Amino acid sequence: MSIPEPILVVYGEPPKAIATTDLRQSRVDEFLASRSLQPKSSKAYQADLLESRLS
Repeated sequence: MSIPEPILVVYGEPPKAIATTDLRQSRVDEFLASRSLQPKSSKAYQADLLESRLS
């Protein structure tokens, strides 16, 4: 996971659109990156974690 570029805010100019980050997806990505999982296991964990957030 990379560090996002800083956003410079200049007063007097209209603000630019800021991309929002889905923190839940970031946490799932961090969880999966911290483990040595086989591809099928990784997909299963991701599907389960993302499904549980929709419930």
